[in-house]
Amino acid sequence: MKIIGKYFDKEVFWFDSYGYPEELPEGNWLCLCVANQRPDLTKFIKFARYAIEKEILLFMGCGEYGELLHDSFDEVIAILETQENHNEIDMMTTWHNNESIKDVFWQGCYGLYLPERTDYDKIKIVCMDLDGMNRVDELKSYINDFEAGYNPE
Repeated sequence: MKIIGKYFDKEVFWFDSYGYPEELPEGNWLCLCVANQRPDLTKFIKFARYAIEKEILLFMGCGEYGELLHDSFDEVIAILETQENHNEIDMMTTWHNNESIKDVFWQGCYGLYLPERTDYDKIKIVCMDLDGMNRVDELKSYINDFEAGYNPE
């Protein structure tokens, strides 16, 4: 995982698809995950479990398979809470099949859908693409657009 920029006080990171989950932040982070091809759900479920262990605040599935990612993450939450006696998991998942990555990233940068336990001064945004695309330059350009006043329609 590597830092690619900041927007306000929010650090933005790039995480290689299913990289090294131990690199994920400890608490106070959200994830923008893009998938336009059917993802490897076995690997994704392992990622979701690790993200929950690392106290993720929000998972945003984006792209053609955004809803599948959202549903799969929610299934992991349900299994942990109902079958594995995990404490209630205080986080949100969203899907964005018909929104641009730029608009979904903007939503993450502005802290939409975050739980009460959020420390808004220390949010980290972790971005990844399950299709193996490197979107670092694209995300950096979005940060520049946000700083110039971009707002979704």
